[in-house]
Amino acid sequence: MLWASAGHAGEEPKRGGSAIVVIGADPAILNPNVTAGVPDVLTGCMLYDGLVRFAEGFRIVPSLAKRWEIGADGLTYTFHLVTANWSDGQPLTSDDVKYTLLEVSSKYGSKFAAPGKAIKDIKTPDAQTVVVTLSKPFGPFLFSLACEQNAAILPAPSNLLEAQFSMQYGLAVAAVSGRATLDQFQPQRSGEPRSRA
Repeated sequence: MLWASAGHAGEEPKRGGSAIVVIGADPAILNPNVTAGVPDVLTGCMLYDGLVRFAEGFRIVPSLAKRWEIGADGLTYTFHLVTANWSDGQPLTSDDVKYTLLEVSSKYGSKFAAPGKAIKDIKTPDAQTVVVTLSKPFGPFLFSLACEQNAAILPAPSNLLEAQFSMQYGLAVAAVSGRATLDQFQPQRSGEPRSRA
């Protein structure tokens, strides 16, 4: 696999370049919301981001949500999105978040099953704000919104055919929001050694 990536460790990060990533098995799917497989989630979470991210010690830090407020009753979460574009140039919007959490993560993500059942409603008062209302308090809700928990934000499809394609082939259209873009994928061929001298 070849990924666009930042510079070498110890250097000031800069856009561009490439990194070769070697994993134990080829990913079967690139949509990290519909799988629990390590190669799939590892690869998918390079391409897509969640509303939050895990820092050292599983501390929850902002990612696609730059900040959030939690209601005193623990039922209402208001997320304010970063200004970002998908790799195809379209803006990330609250509709993408609503689509992902209700139509993909809640329905197909095994790790998102419990938080998905706790979601009562999602409102999108504007393009940069998402208001999630839970039916009951769910302590690990913020933790559940990280990419690795089947909560990578995907672009909302513009039509039914696009939605069917993204679920069938595991790639949420050709637009990504993560720290990398997939330039090339070379699956291992049966009988071929993993490394070449």
